[in-house]
Amino acid sequence: MLTDAGDASKIPGELAARYSCIGDFCCGYGRTAKRFNEAGKRFVVSDYNPAWIGYMAKEWQGWLRRE
Repeated sequence: MLTDAGDASKIPGELAARYSCIGDFCCGYGRTAKRFNEAGKRFVVSDYNPAWIGYMAKEWQGWLRRE
């Protein structure tokens, strides 16, 4: 069971602790992907809004883990 279920900001970290890979197809700013990346886990993200895709391409270059 997720702890602090009333605080949605903690859920991505809880998911990253529990699972090795996640798919998030309405990722917005990518909070879940960032937590999975920090945990060394795999993720697949996308969004229907091209503005979010542009944001991710610009802002995430510094934190993406490369294999």
